[in-house]
Amino acid sequence: MKHVVVLVPGFFGFAQLGGIRYFRHVEQLLDARFHQAGHEVRIVAAATSPTGSIRKRALKLADALNRAAPQADERIHIVGHSTGGLDARLLATPGVSLGPGADAYHRRIQTVVTLATPHFGTPVAAFFSSLAGKHLLFAVSLLMVVSMQGVGGRSMAWLGRLLALVSRWDDLLGLDNNLLDFLARKMLAEFDQKSRDEVMRWASSIISDRGALLQVTPEGMDIFNAAAVDNPGTRYLSYVTAVPPPSLKILLGNARDLYFPASYALFSGLYKVADGESSVYPYPEFPAYLEQAALRAWNVRRLDRLTDGMVPSRSQLWGEVAGLVQGDHLDVCGHFYPGKGIASHTDWLRSGAKFTPEVFHDLWGDIAARLCGLPSPAVRSSSFQPCPSSRVGTGLRRRAE
Repeated sequence: MKHVVVLVPGFFGFAQLGGIRYFRHVEQLLDARFHQAGHEVRIVAAATSPTGSIRKRALKLADALNRAAPQADERIHIVGHSTGGLDARLLATPGVSLGPGADAYHRRIQTVVTLATPHFGTPVAAFFSSLAGKHLLFAVSLLMVVSMQGVGGRSMAWLGRLLALVSRWDDLLGLDNNLLDFLARKMLAEFDQKSRDEVMRWASSIISDRGALLQVTPEGMDIFNAAAVDNPGTRYLSYVTAVPPPSLKILLGNARDLYFPASYALFSGLYKVADGESSVYPYPEFPAYLEQAALRAWNVRRLDRLTDGMVPSRSQLWGEVAGLVQGDHLDVCGHFYPGKGIASHTDWLRSGAKFTPEVFHDLWGDIAARLCGLPSPAVRSSSFQPCPSSRVGTGLRRRAE
């Protein structure tokens, strides 16, 4: 059997930037798993508009499919991380009008897989739309790139200074563009000129077009979900990410890591913002079997207030909930701290989630198996809990209803 798998990046919207791949090691892992199952696969990494509107991003996704030119005998699967999952849903919506070149795929998309996707919105989007949030968004973008690159001492030292600055939330309003630009260039000092210019153009584009921020608020997603209805010919799978709430115990447990305190302070601030909930546009409730899985695996009795640092976990439910992952927002894309004794630093922010290579392989092995139509393989870590196929979809019950 032949397949085309399109990987769609999330909020930051790049396939490759400054030598960094958004989906780190994912392509190699999926390729290996498909071939082990006796299936042919082509994997396409789509580049979208970083923080442009979901419509703009869906058009970019359609362009990536056009370039891939899937043949009639190839099954099309779209795997979207974060906002990328919304791009996939919009492209698959029957009757949606996106423009020439996009309409041809409505009937051909067999599977939409969403990872850490804000199907019912996230408060972080509204915060990033504010003046303080605009500065933080620029800073977090650069933090992500530099930490993912795992560059040398000078860049990491300036990264630490920026972390210390932006983790003090009261100082955000006092930041100005000149200071941020100065810090950015210091942080990117060990990038070559071409990569440095590429990253700065990308970061500037995030500030200039923040259309997606307005759309992925709980209020905006209420409209989106009314319009982006599920395609009856497409299977929808969602994977839910969550990390433990910030605590002094986690902080003290990582006291020897000089990078951890400032990084964890910023992560804790984002977690607190993501933990908010609108009484007017509430998130769905977790089905009982998901709470039971979390209790068995993580000894967590209630998932209500958990987030991955960017998106509330309850907002990530859609279609068939395929698995629960103990990891932060970018861990699942392959950007996680690999552990003690390993020099390269590939995390974005330290969350204390203890995401490991075993969890990463369990998650993407499960995704590959489901796309191939095979049973979920045995898992090696309790931090990933695969769930039996059980559609919950738009029938998820909300507290206010």
